[in-house]
Amino acid sequence: MDCAYPSSFRSLIEDYLLVYIRQLHPYFSSLGRAVLITPEPEVDPRVEFIEIVELLGAPGGAISMRCILGLMRDAQLVLLDITMRALLDQLAALLTIESSNESLRLIEMTRACRRTKQIISSFLGHESFRSERLELLILGHLAEEEVN
Repeated sequence: MDCAYPSSFRSLIEDYLLVYIRQLHPYFSSLGRAVLITPEPEVDPRVEFIEIVELLGAPGGAISMRCILGLMRDAQLVLLDITMRALLDQLAALLTIESSNESLRLIEMTRACRRTKQIISSFLGHESFRSERLELLILGHLAEEEVN
């Protein structure tokens, strides 16, 4: 997919790709599955991981169109950033857990990626999500210590 990423996502995308290079690729190499030739979306989180970053710059997509038209608010950018960085934290945690069941780890990684993809495509990055008040309420809630 050809994507045109808004410059406001540069730092996030760099960090996102670094996680892939530094953590996910070595992990899959250790499993003997370094190359994603025939994706198995049911058990391979890389499929969802790649699709998530594509959502930010998909041609004609709600997120890229908002950026192009100057309609993307700072609060929206912050919420997308928080959401994607939370995924990176979840994946890092899953990769550090000692486990003898790699299938379970892959399932949990895939679930985390799917949840993130869903919240971006159906909520934060959806074309009908235009409530600045709701964005600020969510950010206020996330700023509370008990939440994190």
